[in-house]
Amino acid sequence: MFAIRMLPRFNQEVRELAKKKPLLEQMDANPRNDWQIKHVEKLCSQIGLTLEPPSNGSHYKVYSDYLRDVLTIPAHKPIKPPYIRTLVSYAKAHISNSSSKDDSDD
Repeated sequence: MFAIRMLPRFNQEVRELAKKKPLLEQMDANPRNDWQIKHVEKLCSQIGLTLEPPSNGSHYKVYSDYLRDVLTIPAHKPIKPPYIRTLVSYAKAHISNSSSKDDSDD
């Protein structure tokens, strides 16, 4: 029998996708993982943040309808942990503010 050997990078992505935790929780638990801009795009689309690609530089901009600040994230691979930590706190603030504004509309 032949054993199929997977590339280490592919194994990591498969293990990441196989986890049951939502992406936000994964980023919060392990900001040092090799996060890439595709993960940021996925998180933003999942929770309703707006992600704007760079126009003249190398930084993406993250906007929220419920927060005044604009978050900038470099498109370099991998994204460094301080940027992931900031994104996680921004995402949590967005979720908190969006749910409180939705509750007050009723």
